[in-house]
Amino acid sequence: MASPRLETYCCPNRDAATQLVMNFQPEVFCGVCIGSASVSLLLTILQLLPKKGQSPRKMPKASSSSTILLLISICDILGGLGVIFRSSVWLGFPGFIANISAVNGTSVWPSAFCVGSAMWIQLLYSAGFWWLFCYAVDSYLVVRRSAGLSTIVLYHMMTWGLAVMFCVEGIALLYYPSISSCENGLEHAIPHYVTTYAPLLLVLVVNPILFRRTVSAVASLLKGRQGIYTENERRLGTEIQIRFFKIMLVFVI
Repeated sequence: MASPRLETYCCPNRDAATQLVMNFQPEVFCGVCIGSASVSLLLTILQLLPKKGQSPRKMPKASSSSTILLLISICDILGGLGVIFRSSVWLGFPGFIANISAVNGTSVWPSAFCVGSAMWIQLLYSAGFWWLFCYAVDSYLVVRRSAGLSTIVLYHMMTWGLAVMFCVEGIALLYYPSISSCENGLEHAIPHYVTTYAPLLLVLVVNPILFRRTVSAVASLLKGRQGIYTENERRLGTEIQIRFFKIMLVFVI
């Protein structure tokens, strides 16, 4: 649905694998994309609504972690809207995408829409991965009392800067020297795949380590208050550990 393979759909000289996906039940493919993106969109919006018994006046004070979670949700919503819009155009105007052809000649607007929508989706989901990494870093720094709202500016610079840089670099290497040659050889596709999956692998590998260190730091911090580890403090540490585990479980799924 948000695969780096989307950008290769925009190549007029598609390889056999890409052409198979494009021709095999395209209505079903686009329908599944719209349905899954809509479910994701709905669940994300429900997550942003005030919790039961929590009025807008009683909302907790904003922190760097809550801001990051909000930005992750926004990236997910905008990325899902991109998937829905792209799939709706493909479903409603099949002839529009069919104009991307090396045989019949490629029109400018279908190629521009294809590349632009694919970049929009990749950029926002990549930014979501980077924000997840920042959430793990921020959680650890908060426990170490080395983070605050001021660090959110650094997170913005890192997240959007790296997401834009990787996205533009991957697209440029894929379509170099022109969009007509983007499927000619693996040297075009491999750098694009690497720049797409780098933030995802970073979250999968580094985030569990950071979350584990955060839980250990919380336990040490609670013990350091009175030199003992009570049942309430043990329960708090367990709740934090379960929260981080659920975050990683949902992300992996």
